[in-house]
Amino acid sequence: MNKYMKLFVSGAANVAVGFKLIPLDGITDITQDSATQVTISYGDIAAASGGSLQAATTVPAMTSDGAGGGDSVSVQATYDIAAVTAGTLVTYGRKVVLTTDAIAVNATTWRDFLQDQLEVALTTAWTQPVYLAAGSQYPENAAGTAPTTITALTNSIA
Repeated sequence: MNKYMKLFVSGAANVAVGFKLIPLDGITDITQDSATQVTISYGDIAAASGGSLQAATTVPAMTSDGAGGGDSVSVQATYDIAAVTAGTLVTYGRKVVLTTDAIAVNATTWRDFLQDQLEVALTTAWTQPVYLAAGSQYPENAAGTAPTTITALTNSIA
């Protein structure tokens, strides 16, 4: 059973505002890259040595309420890695990057928050595939006066 964390993206300049599902299966690392950015890294999807990379993944079907159900969808993609010298092995993996309001400098509160929420989400019953990480619990802003918001969320292969 796949598990997901539901996060709210609220940035005014972000077209994709609303709740977003973050897959929890396969997470290998959560890093606080800066006071405004957190990266969630997933297991390797493929390796290549120059030319192009073929990557296949299976995406479980989701209903509008976030519950699993239905048939899975297979996704096949080709990524151009011509800049990689032939014979050089490069490993690729999925990443989700969250951009947030600023937290205190050198703090890791967003990373810590996501790690704690991941632990809670994975301990919920199998009948609860989606875990809502409440926005009122988001880490405080740099001034310590209010919870931060997620202003953007991007998915990538890196």
